[in-house]
Amino acid sequence: MHNQPFSDIHGENERSFPGDNPRRRPWLLGLAIVAVLVGIGLRVAYMQAIVAELYLVPWQEQIVEEEPIPCRNGRILSRDGVVLAQDESRYDLSVDYRWLQSPPDPVWLKRQVSQQLPVSLRRDPERRSAIEQGLRHQQSELVQNLATVTGNSPAKIRSKMAAIQKRIETMLASVERKQAARNETRQKSVSADWSTGLSGIWKTVVQELTTAPDRYADDPIILKEELQDHLVVQNVSLKTAAAIQSQPSRFPGVHVRAASNRSYPHASVAAHVIGLRKPASPDSSDSFPPTEGQSGVERVQNKMLAGIPGMKQLERGRHAAIQKETEIRPPVDGKDVVLTLDFHLQQLAEELLDETTQPSRGTSDLETIPEGATLVAMDIWTGDLLVLACTPRPSLNILAQPTQEQWAELQANSRHPLFPRITQLAVAPGALFKVITAAALQEKKTDPVETLTCRGFLDSPDQYRCPIFKYHGMGHGAMTLEEASQ
Repeated sequence: MHNQPFSDIHGENERSFPGDNPRRRPWLLGLAIVAVLVGIGLRVAYMQAIVAELYLVPWQEQIVEEEPIPCRNGRILSRDGVVLAQDESRYDLSVDYRWLQSPPDPVWLKRQVSQQLPVSLRRDPERRSAIEQGLRHQQSELVQNLATVTGNSPAKIRSKMAAIQKRIETMLASVERKQAARNETRQKSVSADWSTGLSGIWKTVVQELTTAPDRYADDPIILKEELQDHLVVQNVSLKTAAAIQSQPSRFPGVHVRAASNRSYPHASVAAHVIGLRKPASPDSSDSFPPTEGQSGVERVQNKMLAGIPGMKQLERGRHAAIQKETEIRPPVDGKDVVLTLDFHLQQLAEELLDETTQPSRGTSDLETIPEGATLVAMDIWTGDLLVLACTPRPSLNILAQPTQEQWAELQANSRHPLFPRITQLAVAPGALFKVITAAALQEKKTDPVETLTCRGFLDSPDQYRCPIFKYHGMGHGAMTLEEASQ
């Protein structure tokens, strides 16, 4: 029996089990440990080699943006060198969103405090509190400083900043709602389905083990617009722009942006001939023009006048700080266009037409005053058009950016100042028709003493009428060819 005081453990009666070798057990245990370690190692390698490309590399990537470089459009000049249309430089003021945001973003404020303190003092609560109060005071003073240097009221500056903040907060709220809906859907998809028993639990376990955790789902969303600057004040003087750039401590987060406006120094002179240039429509066929001609020479010579803006590439870090700036394409200015018009003759002709069509004092018969008139003068030796005058005509500076009242007044004007009479007015041929009558006399198709009756219109009293019939309701009566040519 085995349960004896002097039993031999190596005796013949020892019970043994097939395949049971005590020396094999450490090897099996070691093999199991090695298998577990190999699995962990493979998982670590997978996380470092593949998952890192999905999470760590994008986190370290820089934000690349493209920003246009303004260009200058070509000028329109008369033959005697007078500038009729040109680009005038203007300066706009834009402010970083974090500096116009009220109250300031706590994360941004904390980062600003850390940047202004050395590493050894970043945990000092008194220092942090003092710098934070200074930043808040500097942000509140920014509005007053902008109002003082630009001549605007602080209320107007605050109203503009509040409108920008409201627009961006509306966009942010919309994005957050969409993300919350996606997170809710994801949580439902990975929750354990106990109703299906072990299969549902097993599916949930597999999904949890094979799906990377969304560690940043609860992090705050930051829109691109929150990292950019936004237009607050338009069209400030060069003196104001220089004052802001020379005092960066008084205007933190403020940027001076150079731009240009199309101006017409002589307002209404040759307005219909010069035409109008406005910002290009999104579906313009031209290669990214900032403006395009709408009418007149501005439209006909648009390819020559329009400049091509340049482009620069900005590389920003995670916190929107510009780390590198590269010019991709230099700007190309437009070319000048010289007209055959003589400025002084054009101006004189328009003044004469204005006097002719304006009622003088004591005039009782206003029906005899025409609604509009045109005058064209040509150099008979070269064929150059020296004068293309008409009245009435609008001011191009007003027409470029009209107020609601000014536009309503132009539309309601019975004399139709927007109508280009020089190029689109349909009138009787007048003296040009004498060429035809001269040919008829030469070919003996008519007799100089033949009498014809002028009834004042051609086919209908409402169309193709002569001025006598238009104002007096009667024609010229019986006339000979000689009397008609006088």
